[in-house]
Amino acid sequence: ELPVRLKRPVLACGADMKAGFCLAMKGRAHLFILGGDLSSVGVFNNYRDEINKAIGRLKIKPEVIAHDMHPDYFSSKFALSLSAPGRALIGVWHHHAHIASTMAASGLKEKVIGIAFDGTGFGDDSNIWGGEFLLCDYSSYKRMAHLKYIPLPGGEAAVREPWRLACAWLYEIYGEPKFLKLAIDFNRRIDKNTWRILKSMIDNKINTPLSSSMGRLFDAAASLIGIRDTVNYEAQAAIELEKLAASPPLPAIFWPPQSYGFTITNSRGVFVIDPEPMFRKIAEDLHKQAACAEIAWKFHHAVALLIGVLCKKIYRKTRVRKVVLSGGVFQNNLLNSLASEILRSSSLSVSSNKDLPVNDGALALGQALIANAKADI
Repeated sequence: ELPVRLKRPVLACGADMKAGFCLAMKGRAHLFILGGDLSSVGVFNNYRDEINKAIGRLKIKPEVIAHDMHPDYFSSKFALSLSAPGRALIGVWHHHAHIASTMAASGLKEKVIGIAFDGTGFGDDSNIWGGEFLLCDYSSYKRMAHLKYIPLPGGEAAVREPWRLACAWLYEIYGEPKFLKLAIDFNRRIDKNTWRILKSMIDNKINTPLSSSMGRLFDAAASLIGIRDTVNYEAQAAIELEKLAASPPLPAIFWPPQSYGFTITNSRGVFVIDPEPMFRKIAEDLHKQAACAEIAWKFHHAVALLIGVLCKKIYRKTRVRKVVLSGGVFQNNLLNSLASEILRSSSLSVSSNKDLPVNDGALALGQALIANAKADI
C-alpha cells in the first residue's frame, strides 16, 4: 500500500546493480527485486522477461515510465526503448529515488531531511554523488549538504582498489612529498611507482571522476587503517571495517573513545563536509600504533555525529523534523543504530527501511512515486 494515490499506472525500471523494477497503479505498488547486474546479458534478458510477464500477470499497462538519470545505465536505455505515444518517460535522480523509496516504505508523504549514503549514483552536476543530505518530498529535492568531492584515480579501478582512495585523500590533505613521509604502515604498503602514475592522473584530471560518495570514504578509511587495500566483492572493505568496529568491547582505557571530527563549511547555502581533520587524526593514531578496532569505532562514531550535527543545522533552517536514512551505506548496522540514537536524542524522528533493502534493490519504488508526482508537471 502506498501513502499517495497514483494518477497513472507506472513502470519504474530501477538501477543497473541489484536489478529490480516496480509496477504501480492507484494505491498499490508491486516491487520486484531480481538482483544481479544488468551489464550481464543473462541478467538483462531475465529482467526484460520478468517485466513483460509482470505487466501481463498484473494487467497493468504503464502510462508512465520512470528511469534513473544515468545515461549509460542499461535500465535507462531499456526505459527509453519503451517510448510510445501517450507514455511519459520521466528521469529520476538516483539519490532522490533512494529517499523516496524509504519514504514510501515508511508511509511518509510530507517533506523530509533525506540522507542518501551509497557508493555510486549520478548527480545533477554530472559528478558521482553518494554522501548527500537532501530536503525533499516526492515532487522535488534540494541538496542541503554533501561530502567534499575527491577524485577517484582510475575511476572504477579505485572502487576495486581502495588504497587509491586513501592516497587521493592524503594527497589532497598533505600534498606530496609530505604524505609519503608520514610514518605509518600504509606508506610502506603502497606501490610508489603506481602512485606516481595516479598522481599524474589527478594533477592532469585524466580518468579521475569527482565523487562525494560516503561509501568511498569508508573504503578509504578501511585501507588507511590496514583492513583491506583491494576488494573481491562489493563493499568488502566497508563490511570488514564495520566488523572490526563492532568487535568485542574496547578496553576501558578507550571508552568512551573520543570521536574524530569533520569541518563543515557553507558554500552558497549548501554545507560541504570536509573529512580532513578526521584523516589527520587517524594518521596520528596509526603513528601512535593505536588499536585498529578503536580507530574503526571512532570513525563510525564520527560519521554518526556528523549526521546529527548536520540534521540539526538543516532543521534550524527548515523546521523539518523527519529524517530518512537510505542508500547502501546504511546496511551498516553500527552506523544506522548510532545515527538513529543521536538523531532521536535531538528530538528528530528517524525512518529507515525495515522490510525492504536500503540499497538499489528498492530504488524502483522511489522512482515510481517521484515519476507519479512529476507526471503532470
